[in-house]
Amino acid sequence: MTVELRRYVEIGLQQRAQSLYQERASLDLIIASARKQLLTKSRKQKVTRIQRQMPTLEPIWPPLIIATVNTPHRLRTKPQFWAYCGLAMVTRSC
Repeated sequence: MTVELRRYVEIGLQQRAQSLYQERASLDLIIASARKQLLTKSRKQKVTRIQRQMPTLEPIWPPLIIATVNTPHRLRTKPQFWAYCGLAMVTRSC
């Protein structure tokens, strides 16, 4: 039993917490596997190679941008495209 589970006095509460920790661990494995698959599939895309040259983007972001945007041609201008991707600079005045 881990230290976090020992602080729960009731046995039923400990068991529920333990099952939630196990579920979290299995979800972490599934997420890691999905991330690995996404990265391997994205290496086939030419756009991904260009986006990976950007120093501010982590390796996972280019495939996520491609999956989100899907068809960039529907946006008329580059600023609209960058704003849609969440990469645009926002300036506000009071």
